[in-house]
Amino acid sequence: MRNPDPEEFGATSCAWVNGVGPSNTWSIRTIPGQGTEYYLGASTGYEMIKVGGFTALQSAPDNAPRPDRACIIHIDVAAGQSLAVTYDNLPGDLPGINQQVACQQAAKVGEMAVANLRKLAH
Repeated sequence: MRNPDPEEFGATSCAWVNGVGPSNTWSIRTIPGQGTEYYLGASTGYEMIKVGGFTALQSAPDNAPRPDRACIIHIDVAAGQSLAVTYDNLPGDLPGINQQVACQQAAKVGEMAVANLRKLAH
């Protein structure tokens, strides 16, 4: 599944990278101009899941050098709006890393992002 082009849909993003220990990288990208339906034709395939009560599409990023150590989740947060949450551990230094673990890591951050959106909405 591809990462959204920031210019294409007015997306903004934020990333976190571990400085010590396993080389974990997480990023969140808001995509105010595109819902998850755009990603239904993903070349890498996808699995439909729930994140924070929202429907989401989970897949390997199509540009990941090690898709077995990476995951992208597009969360459908509103009509025509989504969040893209990615995780990767490209060096493979997180014990037991595989795509399932990568997707669990991405989902945890997605849950936190959705919780924050709910707080901001009230």
